[in-house]
Amino acid sequence: MEKVFNAFEIVNDFSRQLFLIKTPSDFDRGIKSAFKSILPDIELYVYFRYQWEENTFEIVSSNYLKDIDSIPLARPSLEELLSGIIKKNKTIENNDMSLQRKSDISTAINTSLSGSDIVLPLAPINEATGILYAYSRTPQYFTSQKKETIKLLGNMISRSWNIINYQAIQIKSHKKAELEVATQKNLMKEIFDYLPINIFTKNKEGKFVYINKNAEDSLGIKVDNSIGKTADEVYGEDIAKKLEADDMEVRATGQPKLSNHEIEINGKKRYLFTGKKIITTADKTELLIGFSIDVSKNIQVSREIEEQKKFFQQIFNTVPSYIFIKDGSGNFQFVNKAFAELMNIEEHRILSNGLSNFTEIVVNEALTAKTDNQVLNFGKTVEYEESIIFKDEMERWYHTTKKPLPDKDGNLRILGVSIDITDRKKYSDELLKAKQTKELFLANMSHEIRTPINGIVGMVNLLEEIPATEEQKKYLNAIKTSSKNLRVIINDILDLSAIESGNIKFEQIGFNLKTFFNTLISSFNYAAKQKGISITLNFDPYIDQVVIGDPVRLNQVVSNLIGNAVKFTKTGFVKVYALKLSEVKGIGHFQFIVDDSGIGIDEDKIQKIFENFEQGNVAINRKYGGTGLGLAIVKKLVEAQEGSIEVKSKTGKGTKFTVNLRYEIGSEDDLDDQKKNKPRLESLDADFDLSKHKILLVEDNEVNLLYTRKILNNWNCTPEEAKNGLIALEKLKENDYDLILMDVRMPLMDGFEATKFIRSNFEEPKSNTPIIALTANAIKGDDQKCIDAGMNDYLSKPFQPETLKNKIVGNMELEGFTRRINEKSKEELNSKSAIDLTYLRNMSGNDKKFIIDMVQSFVKQAPNDIRSIWDNYLKNKFDELGNLIHKIKPSVTFMGIHDINELIVQIEEDIKSEKTEQLKSRLEKIEEIYQRALTELKDQFDL
Repeated sequence: MEKVFNAFEIVNDFSRQLFLIKTPSDFDRGIKSAFKSILPDIELYVYFRYQWEENTFEIVSSNYLKDIDSIPLARPSLEELLSGIIKKNKTIENNDMSLQRKSDISTAINTSLSGSDIVLPLAPINEATGILYAYSRTPQYFTSQKKETIKLLGNMISRSWNIINYQAIQIKSHKKAELEVATQKNLMKEIFDYLPINIFTKNKEGKFVYINKNAEDSLGIKVDNSIGKTADEVYGEDIAKKLEADDMEVRATGQPKLSNHEIEINGKKRYLFTGKKIITTADKTELLIGFSIDVSKNIQVSREIEEQKKFFQQIFNTVPSYIFIKDGSGNFQFVNKAFAELMNIEEHRILSNGLSNFTEIVVNEALTAKTDNQVLNFGKTVEYEESIIFKDEMERWYHTTKKPLPDKDGNLRILGVSIDITDRKKYSDELLKAKQTKELFLANMSHEIRTPINGIVGMVNLLEEIPATEEQKKYLNAIKTSSKNLRVIINDILDLSAIESGNIKFEQIGFNLKTFFNTLISSFNYAAKQKGISITLNFDPYIDQVVIGDPVRLNQVVSNLIGNAVKFTKTGFVKVYALKLSEVKGIGHFQFIVDDSGIGIDEDKIQKIFENFEQGNVAINRKYGGTGLGLAIVKKLVEAQEGSIEVKSKTGKGTKFTVNLRYEIGSEDDLDDQKKNKPRLESLDADFDLSKHKILLVEDNEVNLLYTRKILNNWNCTPEEAKNGLIALEKLKENDYDLILMDVRMPLMDGFEATKFIRSNFEEPKSNTPIIALTANAIKGDDQKCIDAGMNDYLSKPFQPETLKNKIVGNMELEGFTRRINEKSKEELNSKSAIDLTYLRNMSGNDKKFIIDMVQSFVKQAPNDIRSIWDNYLKNKFDELGNLIHKIKPSVTFMGIHDINELIVQIEEDIKSEKTEQLKSRLEKIEEIYQRALTELKDQFDL
């Protein structure tokens, strides 16, 4: 009994020691000591600690094993074995290991073949905390008393470990909290130190408790030297009085205060914006916390901005232009002095009331509103001319430019600049009148001079059909040559006038360069042969191709150069070169050279030969004739096509002209298209008989009547005749005609008016009677005027009988002749236009620049809209599709694409009601109509 008592006494003593243990290492030493003192025969013990959160085990204490991995059993298997013991919660005993082993854990831990062991699950308060294993070499060692003793030890060990573990967790938690507090404190210090504002706190005595680092840099003070000192000690008395006045107010009222201070530190002025407030800390300490921001730079910038505003105001008030700014509602936000003086209204009254309330001036308010809307709605710069009528009824004109001017929020305003152009407009109007007078004079001159020439040439043509003597033929040739030369002079003058006025236009049709030059050279072979000089054509191997350009104008340029070369070369040669220098992105760079061995040009005259009415010298004019306009026209034609012309020459040696032009490379299809647009005349050489056809000849000139009548008589036709348009209308009322040959310029009613009346007022078939214009005018554009008036074709006088025959065949259905109609034109006439620009024209006051801008914008945006529509449809984004369809409504309205309006309504209804079955077919229709509209707009506006 004494021994047992001593054991329990030792256990109690061990229990007291356990409560003094603070660390795991002390815990391990204490357990080893207890086993050695209480149960000295225990050869091996292992305390497995159970981690129930992770369902894992670890060895906390053992007198033999270092850790759980020291056990020669895979960890998953070992933990599964230990978990089974915890779940069963039963003690396992092996009283004699030489006979049997009741536990697999014994096998895993102990390899001894004799002795006894025990496996004891530990649950001090009905919660599993671990497993205690013990082994003794003595069989039957674990008596009931020893089992109670070891069980008591195990529970004490378990409780002690829980306490140690809890203490460790608490210590760790406290350290973590302390670390977080320290980290937070350091973080706040870092933040406060590097904030771009000055932060400080003061105690009740007004001494600084804390100052951040920015204050050191901003205010030029040392933090370490300032803590514990008053503002008087840090800044000096004068500055301290300003700053501490706020401190006293805040402490007295208990209310925060914001203020501005201007102070001088280290000889430098500073502007501070400050804020102060009283706070109470957790330990009931009262502190004044404050901040200040150095706004010196802001003040400086504000002053500079104010200075700039004054500077620009002075500039705006100095310039003679009238400058204004309006907001999105049309209210004036700024006007310069010149604008106010022009309106004779004070600036502040304009800014307050605008201009509409002042009756002393009359402004076109509709034009103002329209141009304002163009800037605000489309973000485009608008330029236009406007007039203002002042109280003395004096009207002055201004060129106004309005530009979009975004404000700081992105809202558009209008910046307007107006310049007085009254005098310029007056001169411009006079210049325009002079130009119109000049053009009218040229047209009249053309008609009045060409008409007798046409009569002379016509009579000569008729006389050539009558047998004549050699002397008579000589006189006829002289008359014919003189008439031809006079016509060339007139044509040169008219061409020069058209180029200088900008009215000349260049065709863009396909033609083959090799064919062109072969034909051109052949026309000069006879003249060269007559003079005994050689004329040769040298081709580049790559010149045999189709290009897109104006063959008529190229012919005018090159034939003029070749004509001059033949004209001024007595002996020797004329060489013509057609070269292709390069091709980039479908554009070919071509060079055409005319080289001769003629008389050459004096060096001091080379730069003048391209001037109007200039030739090499007076002697050349007397000897060779000419107006001196040919090369001037050539140079202007070349440069109008963005080309260049150069000349090299030596007197008595010859001259070399080099022309550089660029043409788009075409194909044979371009030639075919060109041919399709012309009537194809079959059997043109057959007997031409008009005896079955009735023709009305409308002509006021007796010579031209005689000439045309004679030609028609030769074709078995006696035309009915009318001297003006009124007589022609009367005859058409009474008779039907197969064709009308209509002169353009006649007294009482000209050919244009008569044709328009026929097309508009006569019933079919008379209203559709073919009309061919006969005119002596040679100004570019007359042919289009004839077509616009409703005429079918155009014939310039003087004409050859064969030319008139071609025109008649091309416009009448004649037996034995086939007229091929341009199928494309017929299709275009029968098709309904996809666009109608009536609304756009009415809305813009027929402002052509605005209309072109709108059309260009639509043509650019429309393909993107179509792509977005299909993209949203394919991705089933029907809400976005509906928004996009709604968005294109204004564009469709502006372009007058009426066929789309109903489709848009249907699509919007489909999307709203979530019926998408017909969406695809309707979108396909929209795309088809869009493509037609784009094609028409591009054709109509040459885009």
